[in-house]
Amino acid sequence: MGVEKQRPVKRPINYQRILVWPDAFKLNGDSLQFEGKLADKTRVLAVYYLQTKAEQAYFQHLTHPVILQVSGTCSRPEHATNQNEFDYATYLKQQRRINYIVQIEQIRQIEAQKWSLVGWLHHARQVLSCRADHYPPLLRQYFKCLVLGIQTNSFQDTAQQFKRLGLIHLFSLSGLHVFYFVGLFSQLLLRLHLTKETRDWLLLLLLPAYVIFAGSSVSLIRAVSLCWLRVLNRRFSFQISALDCFGWVLLFNFAVQPYVLLGLGGQLSYLLSFLLLFLRDKNAVFKTLWLNLFSLPILLHHVYEWHYLLVLLNLLVMPLFSYAVLPLTLIGAGCFSFLPGFSWLINWGLAAFQTSLLYLARPQWMIVFGRLTGTITLILLILTAIMLTVSKKYRISMGLFLGSIYLTIFLLIHYPLVDRVIFFDIGQGDSILIESRLHKRITLIDTGGRLTFNQAEWRKQKRSARAERVTINYLKSRGIKRIDRICLSHQDADHIGDLAVLLEEMTVKEVAFPAGMENNPQFRHRIWPYRQQIRWRPLQTGAKIQVTPQEELQVLHPERPGLGTNEDSLVLYGQIGGKTWLFTGDLDAANEVTLCERQRLKADFLKAGHHGSRTASAQTFLETVQPERILISSGRNNRYGHPHSDVIQRYQDLQIPFYNTAENGMLLWSSTDGWQTFRHKE
Repeated sequence: MGVEKQRPVKRPINYQRILVWPDAFKLNGDSLQFEGKLADKTRVLAVYYLQTKAEQAYFQHLTHPVILQVSGTCSRPEHATNQNEFDYATYLKQQRRINYIVQIEQIRQIEAQKWSLVGWLHHARQVLSCRADHYPPLLRQYFKCLVLGIQTNSFQDTAQQFKRLGLIHLFSLSGLHVFYFVGLFSQLLLRLHLTKETRDWLLLLLLPAYVIFAGSSVSLIRAVSLCWLRVLNRRFSFQISALDCFGWVLLFNFAVQPYVLLGLGGQLSYLLSFLLLFLRDKNAVFKTLWLNLFSLPILLHHVYEWHYLLVLLNLLVMPLFSYAVLPLTLIGAGCFSFLPGFSWLINWGLAAFQTSLLYLARPQWMIVFGRLTGTITLILLILTAIMLTVSKKYRISMGLFLGSIYLTIFLLIHYPLVDRVIFFDIGQGDSILIESRLHKRITLIDTGGRLTFNQAEWRKQKRSARAERVTINYLKSRGIKRIDRICLSHQDADHIGDLAVLLEEMTVKEVAFPAGMENNPQFRHRIWPYRQQIRWRPLQTGAKIQVTPQEELQVLHPERPGLGTNEDSLVLYGQIGGKTWLFTGDLDAANEVTLCERQRLKADFLKAGHHGSRTASAQTFLETVQPERILISSGRNNRYGHPHSDVIQRYQDLQIPFYNTAENGMLLWSSTDGWQTFRHKE
């Protein structure tokens, strides 16, 4: 909702000691991130920017526990500032028990930590991870993910695609893997002619160790705990039912992690494992169908879309995973040191498997439904449970009733009765969405994007695009799969840098831009791969674009073709939802004044030029437009000092209220509720 957020308080820390396990370090270019414990056992997330390539190599190959003596600043993590954006701060607090982020300025000393059993397990995991770095690329990713529970940076993009397919659970250490490894271990012990009693005692000792060794994820804790109780049951003949075992495991997990059922992983892990117990006597098709029916509301609450072939993919891929992918991964890793050619052959097979699946992960195979609220998700789960438990003669009627509810929700999400204008908190950049009622027209003005600077190769970080995390995520949460028009104000990366991501992920009918920008070499390079698939439309003064069935925006600038510089910025003016809007891109003050001289402009809402820079927002321009409110899009703590203090003073002198995404988060205007902001308040 529209609430203000206080800035996270930063306080200096003077050479704090942090205990870190060797497998906790995550390297991404010159960024080092890790979870650790302070001397008082407080868990923190620490971030440090590496100074040299040698320093990067040291942490990359570190295999023993260490204590870092550091100085820096400690602050609360930032909550999500866009509607329906993933809230990383809440995730850290609830799922990782972390309330503070330490921004390390200096690592003063590194001490070796005394060895312990837990330390040895983390050491072994890191040693295997370092050895796996020499495996063929895909075999390395699969081994780290399926055996060690480590998802590498290079696997993140692939993981997103498998998430779309509804198959990401296969790459999270869970019951499938645990029972496979336990079965393999049991067979090995029997081959060594050890007794069943010895096997059970070894499993009781080794299963808890494997939880620590493989990363202690929610699904792994659940799977190992159930397997451990099953072995305990067998060894001592306790006769505890499977359902009771499930209950004890859930209570144990609640004690360790009270918020376990508030995350997607915990919800799916426990719900689906309970259903497997409930449906243990049913055939595979029946189980798969019901597992997908129950997971659907949870996925729509968190992910907003699902795959057309979700049930079929799970039915076909799970056996393939169990009987081919898992064993081949273990064989390929095991024989690499003495038979590398065979490991490369397995790598080729894994690549063929993955390529085939990722072909189906393209956007056109997805149904974008929209976000379900928590209350609706719970109601749908209850109704699905009722449908499962009623007698067969009522099941069809119940299914039709449930289907009608899904259809009603789908229509309400996809055909809203209000116009909306959204200024995304996209960081230092612009991205503005115009949603007409009933979603008859969807228009995006600029895409946002990162400004890049020349860096040494080892410093370059792999990052997901902000548009993917913010803009596309929001569009899908609103049931939007199609953008009618993307208007690019000019060629700067903070305005059009994420264009390619949007063209890949969304169906876009047209891209409009200031006339002449097509001759800019940088812009031509960006659009070259997409030049044939959509319509490209240069605009200049006099053109019009439709933003709702009844309303349009006029193009006031540029008057003549340019190269897409700030001075050539596309200026759009007109009615949306009964209010007058003026969008000026990064237009400079001189051209703002020229606009006023050509025609007398009046606007209810003005998008501040150039993020509130003093090169824009001319006094004459502001006095002429007389806006009710000014909207500033700028990044928190940006290096340019936007918005400039002189400009803010100018707004205040003219008594013009303003919102700034850096302070207020996403800005949302609707034709029924007016303005809302989205920064969280502690």
